Amino acid sequence: MIAEDAVYRRVIRRETHASRSVPAVISALAAAMLAAAALAVVLLAMVDAAFRAQLAEAAITIGAASPSQETTPVVLAAGATAAIAGAVLIALAVLPGRRARRGTRGERIALLVDDSVLADAVADAVAAAARLPRPRVSVTAARRKLHVWLTPTSGVDVDPGVAAEAARATAARLGAELNVAVAVADRGRVE
Repeated sequence: MIAEDAVYRRVIRRETHASRSVPAVISALAAAMLAAAALAVVLLAMVDAAFRAQLAEAAITIGAASPSQETTPVVLAAGATAAIAGAVLIALAVLPGRRARRGTRGERIALLVDDSVLADAVADAVAAAARLPRPRVSVTAARRKLHVWLTPTSGVDVDPGVAAEAARATAARLGAELNVAVAVADRGRVE
């Protein structure tokens, strides 16, 4: 049973979190190419005196260039591309890699539930409990909270407590212990 728990835990983790291998490989390749280019420049400068002189002249020119001098469009495009690529890779590294799924384990199975499926099941249960037509109930599942929006029939009150309890019970049945926020529209609709 303990081996099954470890397998279930690993499977649920793999299915609820996005892989970071692609950004890691791209970053590693970019760093390796930059290191190889730097090594090639250093080796070439050690071997060839003419290249070393050109390198020194280029460094002096770059250092002496004033901001008022016009920069070529190719240099600007390369810099912008590098900045955007760096920002994307940093965002991929920092932002959470969670997928819109939830996992739970039973005695003999592991269950994965997509957030949209969870929201639809909760909306069905809330519509039945609040005695509303299904199109008048909208539910979204956030990471730790269910947001339920109800549009009542004009002149008929809707109890938000009943809706919240139905949402909580349905989510718990599907293995998601979430907080529930219920909002009732100020104006109802006429059937």
